[in-house]
Amino acid sequence: MAEEPEKKARRRTRGEGGLYERTSTWTDAATGKQVTYTYFQATREVPRDKLSPGMNRKRITGNGRTPTEARKRLQERWDEFHSPTKTELRRNLGVPRRSFQEVYEEWQAQNELGRVSETMAYKYRGYFENHLLPALGSKRIDKVTDDDLLILFQKTLPAKRRLSTDKDGREVDKGQLLSTAATRNIWMALSGCMKYAVRKGYLNRSPMEGLEAPKRQRPLDDIDVVIADAWRLLEVIGSQEPPDQARWLFQFLGLRRAERLGLRWANVRGLDSDSPSIYISDQLARWAERGKGWYLKPETKTSNPRRIVLSEPFVTVLRRHKAAQDEWKTSEQWQPEEQFADLVFLRGDGSFYTLNRDNLDWHRFLANNGFEHWRGHLNRHITATWLAEQDPPVDTATVQSILGHKSEAMTHYYARLTDRRQMNPMKRYGEMLLRAMHGEER
Repeated sequence: MAEEPEKKARRRTRGEGGLYERTSTWTDAATGKQVTYTYFQATREVPRDKLSPGMNRKRITGNGRTPTEARKRLQERWDEFHSPTKTELRRNLGVPRRSFQEVYEEWQAQNELGRVSETMAYKYRGYFENHLLPALGSKRIDKVTDDDLLILFQKTLPAKRRLSTDKDGREVDKGQLLSTAATRNIWMALSGCMKYAVRKGYLNRSPMEGLEAPKRQRPLDDIDVVIADAWRLLEVIGSQEPPDQARWLFQFLGLRRAERLGLRWANVRGLDSDSPSIYISDQLARWAERGKGWYLKPETKTSNPRRIVLSEPFVTVLRRHKAAQDEWKTSEQWQPEEQFADLVFLRGDGSFYTLNRDNLDWHRFLANNGFEHWRGHLNRHITATWLAEQDPPVDTATVQSILGHKSEAMTHYYARLTDRRQMNPMKRYGEMLLRAMHGEER
């Protein structure tokens, strides 16, 4: 029989417990509308002899989507309140009380001083300023509860929409703003900040303990399907003009997006010789401090530079691209920023491609040519797969020197190489089983 919450909320006698069905509201950040949220709340009063000095009354609550979940959370908080550590913490009047925003700013200052990369620090700032501070910023850090986080991650963030305006000025809903992966990234950033608060003594425990992080979602694109499309896409790339022909073809050279967009002519060696190559030592990155924009970071993602020997069709395409760029430089429209003037991939006016712009261009390029979307990063995996499918397969050391030693793309290479190595042994094994099934001697 279903549990029945008590109909009427009243002040209980000390020591009694209660269970209520309550409603609350939260503001949809995308629409500004108030949304009603229903939940159950279990309560219990703390006996007077268990109260700290100066406390007259204390009621502990636990919220949940079901009565069972509410009672379970109540018991967890009840046990926590009565633990020796928590009791001692309540007696410590010197513990500083910080707002959520103050703790974030303290934590983020360390991130921007080099605790994490500039790119990660910039992403953390975006996660907090766009999603976490509007919801929690004004709250005291020790007053942020697991219920606040449940509402944030199960209701507020999933409800955010990607809105735009059409040519007639009408608002168009383009779907959910945050993917599962983006929501998980926000969760991980918040977890790091909460752990910092615990280390600094602002919290006794993180309210995220006991809550389940958003599940990691496997990308929908299937590499075997994408490989067939990629093969057909090469013909389309062959018909493109600079700079897009070289920009898209170099995706199949095993470069990461930031490495490709950060490639400098100074690192293109011997383009007019019989043994041209490129040296991968930089990447396009964003400053952690908001407003400072982009810069060339003098290291790769793994901090290990690498050299890649060029062959056709990369050589001819790159020579054609350089000739076009040399012609653009004679135009009055050519006005690159000084720090980016030596980049290989620039527009006709000298402006550079940001990572986001390049990603949007890739989406449009696929759609305009009738292909289903796949992530640009998957092209590194396709490169690894095609290297493994050469006859004979390209050796491991060579593939590592192209893709980088520590990379996810190497996993695809090893998997495809293993498949190829299994083919002949499994064929011989199957032939042996067939002979036995036909009554032949082994």
